[in-house]
Amino acid sequence: MKNELQKKLSIDKNNQDLFTKSNQYGIDYFQKAKERNVFPTEEALNNLKEFEESFPESSSKEIDILEKLNKYGSPATVASAGGSYFGFVTGSSLPIGIAAKILSTYWDQGTAMYVQSPIASKLESIVEKWLISIFNFPQNTVAGFVSGSANANICGLLAARYRIYKNQNWDVNVNGL
Repeated sequence: MKNELQKKLSIDKNNQDLFTKSNQYGIDYFQKAKERNVFPTEEALNNLKEFEESFPESSSKEIDILEKLNKYGSPATVASAGGSYFGFVTGSSLPIGIAAKILSTYWDQGTAMYVQSPIASKLESIVEKWLISIFNFPQNTVAGFVSGSANANICGLLAARYRIYKNQNWDVNVNGL
């Protein structure tokens, strides 16, 4: 079992082909984004039934999974990268953002602490300084980076609650709520 897992995790010719195919699908998708409807067609939404299956008894071929995701998943996405999307605060990916995200995915870093990823820690420190400069925040401002908007909203609400109570001479960390 361990050797089988090690083989799956190794970068061999099959994995290289898989990564190349994935990147090609992504490039094709990005290039066609401006031509697509923003919201998926009825046909694309109906084709999502292709993913409905019982829990598999054995592993599927990796290339088959990728091809299925591209064939049925890509058309059922909301085209937020094409400049026509004016929905939520998402979209309009830049090529460098996509490329950096792909590279960081390969790095597979846990970014919570310096010992997990010195590069992430360094980049967060630099971005923190940039934000302080751009927004003319006090130099003793500290930033926190989270994995998504939901976490950011919660952190923002907690920070606001802390400040409101602190302004009333109540330390939530010491006295509780």
